[in-house]
Amino acid sequence: MTRKKWIVAAVVTVPLAYFILPFFLGFCNLSQGYLLLLAPVLFLGPICAGVIATVFTKDIPLAVRIVIGIMTTIGIFASFFLFPPGAETWTLGLATNFRLTKHPAQIQQWATGVLDQYENGKLTTTTNIEYWVTGRDKIVKDEIPLRIRNLWRHEPSIGIATITDNGWVIQSTQTNAESLAQLTGGIQTPLKLSHCVAFSWYDTGILVGRTNFQSKWNPWYLHEIMPGIYAFSGMK
Repeated sequence: MTRKKWIVAAVVTVPLAYFILPFFLGFCNLSQGYLLLLAPVLFLGPICAGVIATVFTKDIPLAVRIVIGIMTTIGIFASFFLFPPGAETWTLGLATNFRLTKHPAQIQQWATGVLDQYENGKLTTTTNIEYWVTGRDKIVKDEIPLRIRNLWRHEPSIGIATITDNGWVIQSTQTNAESLAQLTGGIQTPLKLSHCVAFSWYDTGILVGRTNFQSKWNPWYLHEIMPGIYAFSGMK
């Protein structure tokens, strides 16, 4: 009975670890660099489970045990493809943490007021930003309440993201310089723009707009948390 428990534990635990590990990293807002920890799970996990299945089935012929071990290894490796990619699972973890612990309705209420100020020209912003920031018009710290800045252990860059209807994130100065022209193809047709408040870390973050905001931006992964609020991973 104990041997069967070991086999069941190996067969169940290894695939779940492939999902739980990146979800936990995203939930804790730890760097996606830690997704490299999935490598031993991906390559060694199925082999270890296959070995356990072979060793703990002692009451059957060796050839059959070897076949069971090989099939267990192949089956577990194949099961990994049933789960989302690690970066997508990380994004789901980030979104879950935001929904459960950050009081998203209150943040959206604050963001709506910020967007009203921005669109009326009453918000102080700067374009002196890191290259990876999504909110290209960064809100100066004096404009951000301490309770918002301290939502996460690693403070994000907080700014206004301007998103075109063809899915690009641009700086507000671009819209003036190019007369709202298309950014690609040289077609001189007006762009429709939408704004949101972006909480950005390197290649990841949260977009918070009004309740009717729908992101046209298409990074690697985009997950709607609630109407007008999205978690994202990757850039475009």
